[in-house]
Amino acid sequence: MSKAGQDNFNGYYKLEMHAHTGGVFRCCEVDADQVPLFFKRNGYGGVVITNHFFKNNLLKWGLNWSRSIDKFYSIFSKAKEAGDECGIKVFFGIELSLDGNVNDILIYGLTKKLLKETRGIFDFDYKQLYEWAEKNELLLYQAHPSRHYCTFLGKDVLHGVEAYNGTKAREEYVSCNERAVDLAKKYGMYQISGSDFHGLNEKPTGGILVPNWVKTGKGLVKFLKMGQPRMIGIE
Repeated sequence: MSKAGQDNFNGYYKLEMHAHTGGVFRCCEVDADQVPLFFKRNGYGGVVITNHFFKNNLLKWGLNWSRSIDKFYSIFSKAKEAGDECGIKVFFGIELSLDGNVNDILIYGLTKKLLKETRGIFDFDYKQLYEWAEKNELLLYQAHPSRHYCTFLGKDVLHGVEAYNGTKAREEYVSCNERAVDLAKKYGMYQISGSDFHGLNEKPTGGILVPNWVKTGKGLVKFLKMGQPRMIGIE
């Protein structure tokens, strides 16, 4: 881990950019209210909850669109309340998969209201998704773009890539980070780092440093638009 993995910084804090909770998809069974405290104990000042967001995952609840978003967001709200109690910032994001596609897109700056208003999001193509993000001042970063099942989408429909993904779930995933960094450099794209947290037995190794004034999703977007952040996990 780089020096950015230390706990104390002058005017900055460690922000986890890719974390899951239980209650949404079978990949994670950690109660949402446990996640903020876990990251605080590991020296982080903030965490973005980026639960999987794809059509079949919502359909399983048997609810209409509005109520599905209410349920999805309520899990984030549980984490946010726990974060407020223990003194760590908790931001709302999603890891989106468009219908019929296996690529994962981390979205930052999103709100529950906007998600409710965008009923057709799963049917977007990537150009439409990018145009929607631009219109609503969101940022799109392709998660783990070098995994064998992913297709690198390119800078025309992305704001950046997750160059470091901290998951140790499979050995072949660990070796993907170097290729993701190479892709970002080749195409001149901004990079972020994320632990891809799924369990309490996983020591977080990713994230970025953000200034203390970043307290909201829109503040995070503003900061990321200022240039390449300092990443944890990459020298």
